[in-house]
Amino acid sequence: MLTPQADGTLIVGDTHVRAVDAPVFQDEAGNAVLMRLLTDLLGTGLDVVERWQGT
Repeated sequence: MLTPQADGTLIVGDTHVRAVDAPVFQDEAGNAVLMRLLTDLLGTGLDVVERWQGT
């Protein structure tokens, strides 16, 4: 998912862990893959402003 926002920011995601309970902490490996793909797509890296753990 790559969704531009009205303020110029992007929402990038998303990764999922399928389980009975959502883990309290995210595995950074999934986020690293997303950031690497985003850098390849855009030709530049971006700063992460915040992360959201959906349940």
